[in-house]
Amino acid sequence: MLEGEEHAQTTDAPEPSGGADESVRATMERLVAAGQELLSAELEWAKLKAAATGAALRNAAVLGILAILLALAGLTTLLFGIILALTPLIGAVFATLLVAVVTIGIALILILLARRSLSGIARNREA
Repeated sequence: MLEGEEHAQTTDAPEPSGGADESVRATMERLVAAGQELLSAELEWAKLKAAATGAALRNAAVLGILAILLALAGLTTLLFGIILALTPLIGAVFATLLVAVVTIGIALILILLARRSLSGIARNREA
């Protein structure tokens, strides 16, 4: 054999097991890098979803509170109107007392119904 041929044979021959190890190592490194990239993208997506959900909940809470305040203002106006309507019939003091007693009575009935509902839930949990 000539010197050039001997050199050609050594460069053309497949590398022993070292090349396969490098190939597996490179594949594993790419796999780990892809996994880290996927994890980063998933975390970013979860953050964006949580932010959007938080904004929606905040908006719903603000609108709900405004609705409750307006409902209370409407109820107050209604009760005041009832007092004004009853004043010529039974006088201002008795109209106010009547509306207050009826309103407190309705509130007590609603509280008792709520309590019954909660005790029903507690009984269902025990069963």
